[in-house]
Amino acid sequence: GKILGLDRTPFSPVIISNIGSLNLDQGHVPLVPFMRNMMSIGIGRIHKKAVVHKNEITARWMLPISFTIDHRYMDGVHCNHVLKKMRQNVASESPQ
Repeated sequence: GKILGLDRTPFSPVIISNIGSLNLDQGHVPLVPFMRNMMSIGIGRIHKKAVVHKNEITARWMLPISFTIDHRYMDGVHCNHVLKKMRQNVASESPQ
């Protein structure tokens, strides 16, 4: 049947939590059983980190992202799809 005109689904949308607003670099968001979500995403605090880029050590902006998934329904490849889409969106919005 339908709920509010939408098809009934056994799963809820993805939960995204802004862990960075708590001034944390990263955190893991639990699955919420009564919401029946398959994926939770934690977005950490944006910060600079020393990394090797083009054979030089430079300070680069980092955005930590964590995933909690229910492996009965999905695996890491689904997280990879989400990360690729996020990277495309960030790249298209970043100043050149």
